[in-house]
Amino acid sequence: MLRRGLTLHLLGGSSYSPYIESTLKVMETFGVPADRPDRHTLAVPHGRYHSGEYKVGFDDSIAAMLIYAGWLLGKEINLLNVDESLGPRCLRIRKWIEEMDVLQPHHVDAAEIPSLLPLLFTSALFSEQPTVIENIKGLSSRDTERLRAMAGQYTRMGASIEIGAEEITIQPAELRPDVVLDPGSDDKQALLFRLVSVRVPGTRVVTRRCKHVLYHNGWVNLGKLRG
Repeated sequence: MLRRGLTLHLLGGSSYSPYIESTLKVMETFGVPADRPDRHTLAVPHGRYHSGEYKVGFDDSIAAMLIYAGWLLGKEINLLNVDESLGPRCLRIRKWIEEMDVLQPHHVDAAEIPSLLPLLFTSALFSEQPTVIENIKGLSSRDTERLRAMAGQYTRMGASIEIGAEEITIQPAELRPDVVLDPGSDDKQALLFRLVSVRVPGTRVVTRRCKHVLYHNGWVNLGKLRG
């Protein structure tokens, strides 16, 4: 919409790549395609958006949370209306969560699963072996701040978490009940804390500052599982 267009030079890590790609697809659908001379440059020409239809894709973050909740509760979860192209991602999520029970250290590259990293971070609390999240240096400041905030809350429960410059290590530990977890206004943290309360009865979550809008379906379905 700018008369001279806009050129963006992408610096740092790639943790936001999935969001950038999805945004570019939406822009193209509504009449403003961007040029990618290379993977670090975006050139958006002058143009105007037009009306149209766009199919919103499958939300693997919510799917992962529900699969994980089923694992905690010992219930089988069947996901409905999943796009065929994203079916393999659901299988990957299941495999990844099931590996929490394997008797060997679990190593994960943060750059491969940035959108699911908070869930992996949370699920590692209940693994029988250490979990090492590697390559965190490339994460965005927002993602890093979220993980540090979550680590602060989980440490209050007795979790053993070490955040270094390159990796995060979560050691097996017995979590204390009767702890109040405060996600602030972060809906994703709130939903993850609710999952923790499924496994650690007595855990309370303060959600008065959360809107419960961004992950509305997740809250509804988690309520069904608990019921």
